[in-house]
Amino acid sequence: MKTGIPAPFGILLLVASGLSAQSFDLGLDSSASYSQTAVTSASATQSLSLGLMLPLGRNARIVSRTAASASYSNTAGSSSLSYPGSLGGIDIPELSISFAGPVQEQELDFLSFALGRLPYIDSTAYLFAYRIDGMILGATWPLGTLRTVLGYTGFMPSSAPIVPSTADSSFGSGDFAPPRAVSSFSFRTPRVLGHEVYLAFTSQADMREKSQLVPEYETVFDSQSGGSASSGYLSTGFSGSPLAGLTWSGFGIYQVGRRLSYIEDSSSATGYSYRYSPLRAWLFGAQARYSLNPLLSLSFRGLVASGDADSSNSSDGNTEGDATLFLPMTRGSTGLVFSPLPGNLTQLELGLSFKPFPAERIGLLSVQLASSTFGFAKNAVGPVSEAGILPAAQAGLLGFEQDFSISVRLLSDTTLTTSLGAFMPLAGVYDQGYVDASPYQYLVRVGLSIAL
Repeated sequence: MKTGIPAPFGILLLVASGLSAQSFDLGLDSSASYSQTAVTSASATQSLSLGLMLPLGRNARIVSRTAASASYSNTAGSSSLSYPGSLGGIDIPELSISFAGPVQEQELDFLSFALGRLPYIDSTAYLFAYRIDGMILGATWPLGTLRTVLGYTGFMPSSAPIVPSTADSSFGSGDFAPPRAVSSFSFRTPRVLGHEVYLAFTSQADMREKSQLVPEYETVFDSQSGGSASSGYLSTGFSGSPLAGLTWSGFGIYQVGRRLSYIEDSSSATGYSYRYSPLRAWLFGAQARYSLNPLLSLSFRGLVASGDADSSNSSDGNTEGDATLFLPMTRGSTGLVFSPLPGNLTQLELGLSFKPFPAERIGLLSVQLASSTFGFAKNAVGPVSEAGILPAAQAGLLGFEQDFSISVRLLSDTTLTTSLGAFMPLAGVYDQGYVDASPYQYLVRVGLSIAL
């Protein structure tokens, strides 16, 4: 997959870093999985990553991380094989120059700056969690920390988890991700009584060409295209530790902007026309983790998000009044099998992590067991992002999922992990034919990771 960085430029950077790098890491990851959902699929992936860090004095450095992978997949009898055919097809997860250090000017305590291809996670971790081409600037005063983020996603590989609009899905972007200009401004307070609070505004601007978007006031319905995905998110939240062994956090997000809607119009020859309607959607979440002892820890996570009863699809299909379906910028991960977007859903997760021999760091006795139980419910009439769910169905349970994983650190640099997930969709909210075709859905995955 292509990354938009010319091969000669990448070679020079890698060589320059390799000549004088003071630290590097090499990773080799192998995985194989088999799943039975609405279709049967199997896959195997082999990936290699190389990370280099070149110090530039005490507070600055250059970081480069390059990855290449080969994979085979077979879905419903159709197989495909992919591999990097040239250096231009190698993914570059990170390539940056950064500075971070104390600054004693005008009461400024600490300053950080990074430029290039950078990992970025927003303050809530539920809006954007991927990487950008751009810059991140942070400044800390006694009263708090300000962070500014400016970036672009259009040179990321097509496998990037950017949530696509109808236009993105129909026209595609070649070897690249949907083009979005991302910006964020956040403020975080100092820790007081073990807690800190943050306030942030994050936005995305759809950079797709206007010729690929349906123009406002168009009267003929176009199922192959849609409107702009531009929107803004106002978020606030807290995190901290009220008791020994217990950490918790909570947040709220309010999404604003405009969303293209196909609504009734008596002056139109078709009786309908495209108009941009106000976008007002929300997401609330909370999570907690409690370590009882070195052997056992428990966790909880809950999410609830607004939906849109009159929307015709799970992206930009509003047909009446305000658009109220919540959509994040990137797709997150929930269960191994069922991992929907949060819009129009309530999600609950209970987790357990158990390490029977905490003193053992290497060998078969270093085994760590983890279990996660998920419950999913549809909040109201309207679409949900996953297949088989009836938009016209009332609020109700979608299903339950149980995931298990076992990991063993065989050597100091080698970890073996086996994961199993099983999801049971429930009739009523799901289409009955979908439930009959796959009453139980499961996934089995085995992975071996070597980090040098």
